[in-house]
Amino acid sequence: MKAIEKGQKLQLEKEGLEKSFFVNLSWNQSSKPNYEIDASAMLISERGKLEEEENFVFYNNPTSLCGGLTVQNPSLAGLTKSFKIDTSKLSSNTAKVMFLITIDNGDTLNHRFGDISDIKVVISDLNKNHILEFKIDGMTKETAIIAFEVYKRNNEWRLQGVGNGFNSGLSVILKEYGSDKIKIEEEIKRPGTFESKEETKVENNIPVPKANISLSKITLEKKGESTKIDLTKREGNANNEIHINLNWNQIAKKSGFFRKAETIDLDLGCMYELKDGTKGVIQALGDSFGSRYNEPYIFLDKDDRSGSATDGENLYIAKPELLKKAAIFCFIYEGKSDFLEAGAYMKIKGLNQEITVNLDSPRPHLTFCIGILIENINGLVKIQKIDE
Repeated sequence: MKAIEKGQKLQLEKEGLEKSFFVNLSWNQSSKPNYEIDASAMLISERGKLEEEENFVFYNNPTSLCGGLTVQNPSLAGLTKSFKIDTSKLSSNTAKVMFLITIDNGDTLNHRFGDISDIKVVISDLNKNHILEFKIDGMTKETAIIAFEVYKRNNEWRLQGVGNGFNSGLSVILKEYGSDKIKIEEEIKRPGTFESKEETKVENNIPVPKANISLSKITLEKKGESTKIDLTKREGNANNEIHINLNWNQIAKKSGFFRKAETIDLDLGCMYELKDGTKGVIQALGDSFGSRYNEPYIFLDKDDRSGSATDGENLYIAKPELLKKAAIFCFIYEGKSDFLEAGAYMKIKGLNQEITVNLDSPRPHLTFCIGILIENINGLVKIQKIDE
């Protein structure tokens, strides 16, 4: 049985696996028999969300909508929980299947994965031969683990050992991947405005009209050009979250008559420094996705493994008031080796402002580009176009 390292990515075919196989999650809680631990799985769409409740697969919902993922009862011998996945049956919109291990009421009862041993994922073929093993260690106070992923890239299904732990249990993962968050793009009623989808309030039996919120749109054209987001102008229960979206032309132009157009895949990330001096990097490489609910409060919501998601890649700065500065960068992960052919751009949204930065002037033949610099200056968040 071959061992998988954390973050390692493998192709099904090269590991001798067919389109259908078993993903087994296992743990030893003999020292803590009162802990209620279970495994589950979510089918995540190309936009990085769990779109349907029926695609959250666990003991009480043992089969996904498409029938491509099922809980096995009983599990494979010697393993705690088994799922059978058939990638040929997964819906075309499914970009990855995420496998989780969680402790029920862990935070309330102070039940933590640091007390649990031998946490692992075992991949087995249809003959129940164990092919791959991914051991998860280093857990302390976590109550939920994203253990493993089966994801699609360039129409090929691949495997990845994840092993990322979270506090606050399953709810944190559902907040990050649930589809109940309404996007501004979906709310636009006419240029420059959007309307809340909340139920109309009623006072004295008279409906109160919903308020339209102005969405100011700015484009930074030249290098060095900047604008500011004023965090002090937050209204009501609005949060300060800043959302950075990276998108690009998925197909590059042909460079010759007989040459095929190439698919381009970009990755998004940032180098940050918080006010308390903490420094770090958020990027898909090395699975440094960050967290929206814990320090550094910066979160990369997915890496577009398919290379074809229409909403690109998204980074969130949940608490910009804690930020000192951040350089938002992107690089060509696959495809053309020249940013000038990628047609890449960033959109920055926060407090009803939308700022567009076209990455249209990097030097030729570069595969890495710092798009913008974000600085927090006494509550004013400065967004500056770098494009280098």
